[in-house]
Amino acid sequence: MGNMSSLKSIVLDGNPLRVLRREVVQKGTQAILRHLRSRIAESDSSTKESASKEILPSTVHQQRGSKQLNISGQKLDVISEDTVSTIVQSSVETMDLSRNCFTSIPSWISLLHGTLGDLNVAHNRLTVMCPEISSCVKLKRLILSNNSLVDLPDVQPLSCLMELVLSHNRFRHIPSTIYSLIGLETLIASDNQICDIDVVGLRQLSKLTTLDLQNNDIHQVPPELGLLPLRSLQLSGNPFRIPRPALLAKGTQSILQYLKDRIPTQ
Repeated sequence: MGNMSSLKSIVLDGNPLRVLRREVVQKGTQAILRHLRSRIAESDSSTKESASKEILPSTVHQQRGSKQLNISGQKLDVISEDTVSTIVQSSVETMDLSRNCFTSIPSWISLLHGTLGDLNVAHNRLTVMCPEISSCVKLKRLILSNNSLVDLPDVQPLSCLMELVLSHNRFRHIPSTIYSLIGLETLIASDNQICDIDVVGLRQLSKLTTLDLQNNDIHQVPPELGLLPLRSLQLSGNPFRIPRPALLAKGTQSILQYLKDRIPTQ
């Protein structure tokens, strides 16, 4: 309305206005129009600032000393080349890209192969994983929860990986490549559509101590699972009938013992 310069008179008295203060209204038409035009300028400036929002190299530089980069919750689906260059030069060891709009882990992640040890890409829109992730051989923790993943690329080179979080995705099976992760200690794969437990594969993970398969579509728990040296086993929220919920509530050691007792004797 402030741009309607042909207006000679505007009367707004008696309305519950919040944007226009009473003293501005009382000064008359021209004062009201000037005030409204100033508000248009502020709005345009704010819109331009929001539209051009990017994670600037300077923002990355501010976190450089800690070797930790947190750019979560920025609604990003791409990162500029200048910013990538700054990230690489910063020798980032811990990176949080969670709560953005990425559909795949950026392929430039391979440029951090010599430093990156902790990567969080939870709460994005991932449908595929770039194979370049396997070059990050120093990774110890990888968080991929709350995405739309159905499979993983070859991750065998990630021999240092100790914790892998796959919860809230669309996996129907534990990807077979996971069984090559010789250093894996924690596997969280809850809230997927996993329908079976591959004990033969899990046995290859000699360091595995925590396995979370809650809220999946598992109809049968193989007794041989009881032979794994697990400290934490979570299986609730699946459609299998045995073990019963009352036993699951007793904890890991009770579950493992029950399963071992059910292994057929030769």
